[in-house]
Amino acid sequence: MSELVAEVVVVLYRSLRTAEAEVMQFLNLAATDGRVRWTFVDNDEDGSDAKVLAPLVAERSNVELVRRADNPGFAAACNTRGLSTDAPWLVLLNPDLTVSATAFAALVRSLTAAADDTDALAFSQQTGGLHHAGVAFTPAGWFVDRPLAGPRGRLGRRATVYRSLGGAGRVLGPSGGAAAYRTAAFRELGGFHEPYFAWGEDADLALRMYLEGRRTETVQLALAHQGGHSVSGRGVSRRASLLVRNRILLAARLYTAPQTAAFGAFLALVLAAKVPVLLRARTLGSTLAGVRAGLRAAPSARRAYRGRRLGVRDHSSMRRKVATGRGFTGAPSQ
Repeated sequence: MSELVAEVVVVLYRSLRTAEAEVMQFLNLAATDGRVRWTFVDNDEDGSDAKVLAPLVAERSNVELVRRADNPGFAAACNTRGLSTDAPWLVLLNPDLTVSATAFAALVRSLTAAADDTDALAFSQQTGGLHHAGVAFTPAGWFVDRPLAGPRGRLGRRATVYRSLGGAGRVLGPSGGAAAYRTAAFRELGGFHEPYFAWGEDADLALRMYLEGRRTETVQLALAHQGGHSVSGRGVSRRASLLVRNRILLAARLYTAPQTAAFGAFLALVLAAKVPVLLRARTLGSTLAGVRAGLRAAPSARRAYRGRRLGVRDHSSMRRKVATGRGFTGAPSQ
């Protein structure tokens, strides 16, 4: 039997409604490489995805379906397998990623060829007009998808905005939906911080990795990503609330007092500028509710965290170029 290379975790939440083709492609990929084990975690309360997938995975030795009807969130679903797997690498893929056989082969090669001091890999994605890989932080403490130049060397509108805000520095860690972590590193860091539920847990882990001096490489795969596939109806308001709440919680946990002040000022500016947009999207109320929830939870979140925190002066090191890649397809971006 081939030696196990990785455990791939795909977290589902009513995903087959809009990403059935992508999920079925994952099942096809599972049949191509027995060195990779796949776990699909269905967080949907009614189990609609699990009902479809159960008969398809029943006879597959390297595929498992896990039901979480309690919907513990993306972070906890990833930890369910990530903190217990015996595979050397933990790979996280969003269900709405298009991963071809060629891209998957390159992904696996990047795992087996990664340098010993590389603790994580950030796989590049194409989400709409944004080509990106991993998580970066602006000087104000705003986490963003780290923008990359497109195939023709051009930046899209969102990438230009992110770079103008200072979000084009070092990739601190992978985005949670296109990521690989050495299992030992993921476990030593305690995995994702589960109280986030979703949206921001990858940024929290990325910053903790950086603060501990752990290395992340970027692998150029340009995986097509739908984005927001599981968010509709009330889910849009929930995402708006959780995202702003989690930004505040991350600042409380991981920033020094001066960095927290810089973040707070920037957050106030962003919220003021986005009022017309939030009104049109009907998410102003949920966004403000998220701010209130974040401020209420911030003091206890800060007391509970005992590790190193990000200071204003740390951003100079974030702006330095990432070292060139070693030994695998997809060298780090410039």
